[in-house]
Amino acid sequence: MKNIFPDLLIIGSITGRGDFLGFDLKGARGCNSFSVFSHDEDPEKWLETNSSWGKFSSWLLKLVKTDGEQDFI
Repeated sequence: MKNIFPDLLIIGSITGRGDFLGFDLKGARGCNSFSVFSHDEDPEKWLETNSSWGKFSSWLLKLVKTDGEQDFI
């Protein structure tokens, strides 16, 4: 496995599904550098294939407003 972690910072997980939360540290996405990464996908390709990037603050507000029911970007 190639080392993706210089470019990806994992900050947590959604334990019910096994998904991960993280930031793209390369900076190519500007302020939309946060995403939820599926456990079903290859971690080596998370940065390349993930299409749902957003702001951490927007995701957190959505999570709180829906009482944790909507945890995707």
